[in-house]
Amino acid sequence: MNTKTWNEIFGNNLTPVEIVKQAMDSNITVADWLHSSYIEMYPDSDEQLDFDKLGEQITDDATADLHRRMADWNFSAAEQEFIFADWPNAEEHIQWLLTATRTEIDNWIDPEAVATIERSHAAAILGSRGGSVTSASKAASSAANGRKGGRPKKVI
Repeated sequence: MNTKTWNEIFGNNLTPVEIVKQAMDSNITVADWLHSSYIEMYPDSDEQLDFDKLGEQITDDATADLHRRMADWNFSAAEQEFIFADWPNAEEHIQWLLTATRTEIDNWIDPEAVATIERSHAAAILGSRGGSVTSASKAASSAANGRKGGRPKKVI
């Protein structure tokens, strides 16, 4: 099988986001859309291309474009985590994100869920800092306890 990239096939005529939109508008997978478009563009070609792999590449590129779009719109990290969570019907969700306006996404975001995400991030940061703190006084007390025989035995 040939390993052409989608850029080599379509050039700069379409972006990954536009390809995903067209496939979703046609109610077919990206791989199927690529295959049918390729046949239309090159009807006499006998090249064997891996359209599944090309479809994955385009979907990954479109998702990366969506992440950049959300960052450009200044969504917080917690809001972006909510936006790109593992939603049921992920393809429909991505299709909606491709066409939604900033206001539509703002109205859709659940502030309570975002607050929970922000709290869990803050707790993780504080926990990692608190558990890994070392100081001269901790080192000195550990050495002194070691000279006394270490931690006292539990007496039950």
